[in-house]
Amino acid sequence: MKTIVIIPCKNQDEMTNICINKLKEQSIVPNEILVIDDRSSTIDIAEDNLISVYHTKDYKIKGRAATRNLGIKIAMSKRADKIIFMDGDTIPHNKHFIKSHLKYDNDSLVFGLRQHVFGMGYMKGKLYIEITSFPRKYPSDLLTSNMDNRVSHKSMDGTDLRKVSGMVKRFNKPKDFNQMVDYILTGWVCWSCNFSIGRDALDKIYQLNNSWFDEKDFNDGWGYEDLAFGLDAAFAGVDIKLSDKPVVDHLVHDRSDELYTHIDAKHKIMNRYRKLAFSKK
Repeated sequence: MKTIVIIPCKNQDEMTNICINKLKEQSIVPNEILVIDDRSSTIDIAEDNLISVYHTKDYKIKGRAATRNLGIKIAMSKRADKIIFMDGDTIPHNKHFIKSHLKYDNDSLVFGLRQHVFGMGYMKGKLYIEITSFPRKYPSDLLTSNMDNRVSHKSMDGTDLRKVSGMVKRFNKPKDFNQMVDYILTGWVCWSCNFSIGRDALDKIYQLNNSWFDEKDFNDGWGYEDLAFGLDAAFAGVDIKLSDKPVVDHLVHDRSDELYTHIDAKHKIMNRYRKLAFSKK
């Protein structure tokens, strides 16, 4: 099975290089790592026989969805059987990250979990990762189990809420199709910083919309291109799984959106759902 990791990034040289180094230490090393640079001001990532760097400006595109689509097109042209997506500010949580994704077949879309970390870098030549933090710095979303600790001035460990809430089991054994879609619509599942998808699943999504990620409605903003992608996969008949085995350490960062961005994006998501549901009848 040919496995390609895609890392979209923008102005994240240091973190992306750490991610690449950790991928090279995996129990199963991917066949290739594609770094898709979305018009960084500078980028310092060395290419070798495993690493290839592509720049969206060379393809006259930019944006979150377009960057991911470029990665998919390149990986598919290289005959990838399995594509694993990470973000430029994530690293594998352990050495079996790739192996965990490869347990699923090519008809699957698998979302892993993440652990928020509050500091990461090199100190005296060794990688350090700060797992706990006091509330002066906290995750940018609510999928962190003890985020309320910041109010009581207690440390947070950044654990994924989906792990401690039982959502992994619930999502993988839904009562019916509608409940599975409800979990997607409410934002529990589809997060692009850690997911894998097989060639067969990509083909099904493309047949539904003649595209993968939506570059028209969800090329900007924060995270909603993931929801749209998950919805499309569900209605295309892709086997979607939520797994607590592949985990990434995800560096805490500020939010780049505003309230009205969410309102507009949620409206577009619901319109997409209505359109897909109507066409299914």
